[in-house]
Amino acid sequence: LREDSGGAGRRRGGLGQVIEVSSRNDSPFAIFARFQRVQYPARGRGEGRDGATGRLHLKSGKELPARGTHVVPPGDRLVVEMPGGGGLGDPAERDPASVAADAALGYVSLVEAQETYKVALKDDFSVDVAETSRLRGGRTSPEDAAAAEA
Repeated sequence: LREDSGGAGRRRGGLGQVIEVSSRNDSPFAIFARFQRVQYPARGRGEGRDGATGRLHLKSGKELPARGTHVVPPGDRLVVEMPGGGGLGDPAERDPASVAADAALGYVSLVEAQETYKVALKDDFSVDVAETSRLRGGRTSPEDAAAAEA
């Protein structure tokens, strides 16, 4: 799954995945590409952020257009990075424990957790309740209060 590909929101957008394709016998192969959401992302709603756009390239680094016929040379791989879905609602209202779980699984980067979701995480991916409250301007959710009491 692509880290940070789902649009940030109170409800995070679905994650895109990364797919690598090669030929079994290391020979060239052709594809007819007709990929969507490469230029225009899935839009977020109600303060949610847009999902990541898709990307099509060779493992060797060459970018490919999203539409048309492409030949993948011998020894190379086609890499398809699928787009992510748009988020719904203000990311700073997402449950901090959900953000922490997403970060621990590699769905959301530590930078995205702090800058977009306004959730501070410790080295063990637990929520730093005091710093999260500060990042969120003193707003605390019921989940924050419960974690602070624990």
